[in-house]
Amino acid sequence: MGHADRWQDLERVLSGATDKPHVILLGGHPDPDSIGSALAHKRLCERLGVSATIAHVLPISRAENRAMVKLLNVPMIKVTDSDEDDRLEAGGAQLIRNHF
Repeated sequence: MGHADRWQDLERVLSGATDKPHVILLGGHPDPDSIGSALAHKRLCERLGVSATIAHVLPISRAENRAMVKLLNVPMIKVTDSDEDDRLEAGGAQLIRNHF
């Protein structure tokens, strides 16, 4: 499968899900690879008219990673308790686990 085919598949899937916001959940402590991948995913979603939120459970533990998030102004929320879990679910969000 070529690059164009993969893009068309992704576009088809995301375009068919514009009625619900997406949550891109980072597993583990967010690092530059997962943060960058999530940001790219969010921007692709926005390009296709899909609302997406980047979320993480564990803290951004390294100072240089926190600096990267601040410098690039990466919009992220930290899911810390059941209230926030409920807030994400209440919006009918679709959870997308980021494994990059």
